[in-house]
Amino acid sequence: MPDTENIIQLSKLFHVSIDYLLKDEIEVHENDATMFEEKPQNSEGFLGISNNYLGISLSLMGLFGILIIGILSSIFPVEISTAIAGEENSTRITSGISAFIEHNNVEWLIVLCVSFVLMGIAIIVYPYMKEKIIMRQPSFEHYLKKSSRKLF
Repeated sequence: MPDTENIIQLSKLFHVSIDYLLKDEIEVHENDATMFEEKPQNSEGFLGISNNYLGISLSLMGLFGILIIGILSSIFPVEISTAIAGEENSTRITSGISAFIEHNNVEWLIVLCVSFVLMGIAIIVYPYMKEKIIMRQPSFEHYLKKSSRKLF
C-alpha cells in the first residue's frame, strides 16, 4: 500500500478524489454521473452556427470577392507603363488583374478575400484536427501506471 503523501500527490496530479484511488469499486452518485457520461460533441461554433456552414460561408465570400475583382479587371482593363531604369526609350507595360489591383489600390481587398478563404478552411478543418490530436494523447490509465511506477 502506498504511503499517504504519494496518494495525495496522485490525487492532485489526476484531479481525482483519494476515495477514487483507494477503493476497488467506485460509488457514483446521481450528481456525479453526469461528470462521467460521454457528452455529445457540439458542432456549433462561434455564433451558434455549425462550423461547416460558417467555414464554407467565409470561404465562398472570399472566393466570390476574388471572382468579382477578376471580372471587374476584365471589364475595365488597365495598362500601366513604367520606364525601365538605365535604358532609354524602354518601358514595361503591365496589364490584367495585377495592373487593375495596383491602379485602383485594392490590395487590401485581395488580402481580405484570401484571409476569408483561409479562415473558412481553418474553421472547417479544425474540429477534425482536434479530434486526431486528442486521439493521440495517452489515456488516464496510462498516466496512472506511469506515475505509480515512479512514486511507489
